[in-house]
Amino acid sequence: MRQAAPPRNNFSFVLVVASLLIVVRHSAILLGADAATGQLISPPFGVFALFAASGYLVVPSWQRRPKLGRYVTDRVARLLPGLFATVILTICIVGALATTLPLREYFSDPLTRRYLLNLLLNPQYSLPGVFVDNPVSSAVNGTLWSLPAQFAAYLAVPLVALLPSRWVRGIGWIAMAVVAAWGSGLESSSEVVFWGSQLSQWLTVLPCFFVGAAVRELMPKPHALIGPIGLVVVVMVAILAPQWSMVANWSLVPLATIAIGAAATPVLRDFGRWGTPSYGVFLVGFPVQQFLIAGFGIDHAWVSMVATVLISLLLAFASLRLVEAPALTFVHRWTRPSNAAPEPNRTVVPSAEADAEADADAGAGGAEAGAGPLAPTSHTPSMDDARSAAT
Repeated sequence: MRQAAPPRNNFSFVLVVASLLIVVRHSAILLGADAATGQLISPPFGVFALFAASGYLVVPSWQRRPKLGRYVTDRVARLLPGLFATVILTICIVGALATTLPLREYFSDPLTRRYLLNLLLNPQYSLPGVFVDNPVSSAVNGTLWSLPAQFAAYLAVPLVALLPSRWVRGIGWIAMAVVAAWGSGLESSSEVVFWGSQLSQWLTVLPCFFVGAAVRELMPKPHALIGPIGLVVVVMVAILAPQWSMVANWSLVPLATIAIGAAATPVLRDFGRWGTPSYGVFLVGFPVQQFLIAGFGIDHAWVSMVATVLISLLLAFASLRLVEAPALTFVHRWTRPSNAAPEPNRTVVPSAEADAEADADAGAGGAEAGAGPLAPTSHTPSMDDARSAAT
């Protein structure tokens, strides 16, 4: 297996940090967010950053090769292999070990078969008898709700690309962000469930993707200082004018994420040399935390957080090397033009930098998979909160 293309920016670092912010947030939420752990509940910066980076990184993927079939194939190749491994291992290992039912009954239960709908990006949150006594009961992997929102955002890219110039496209993305942000505040949007997820949740995260895409069109490489300045302003708004927090999250968090990611900071730019495990961390973090709570009685947020980070990184790198990279290599070879020169044997390792700046033919893997999915919401520790717990 070859090393990923030499990094030229900080996106791998940014994506991994964003995915770990999800773990930090869940460390309190999945324990019930009591007084001892409530201080760990932060705004859902992680999910906003991941969607913003995804919008920024996926636009040039279409621009380099504006062919719908290849584009959709690439998006599926970045989302599905890791998801497939996670779903199957969750059913066969996590669920089988954690269920309160006899194994024969567990595997024959319709709810177990229904969980496979996650492979169609139709979120299913429960397995029979699994995590029923946890503070957030029966929620096996609440983060999966955002995968269909992510894929829907991908499909918007070829449509916006029909607009005549980058300025018009940028304005189009901004208009879509404004409409989505407005829609997220409508009471009716929380009552609509589309393809297994609440419409209000889609509309809460999609503005970040749209703003990320707009930045790519209008300001391809924002000044690095915008990053820390933007984050400081976001925190100040949250403290001094909380009623404007979501506006700051939708606008400044994406801009700061991209400004930091597009920079080439020594040490940080080398972070993704061996690939970007952020998508794997996103996929496994939630069930790992739930399993630690159910199986080992971990009831302290900091212990849960540290243990989950270590285990999730290990599993994410395993998925990257054993599942995601071989799948990308297969798709890359399968979709090569028939008249293209043969390549030496090599395995494509997904990295953020590759999809951000390298041509796909260079063999660099896809990056926006690292921005694969999560969710922002308030917390009520119950099964009804399975979707919401995915922040």
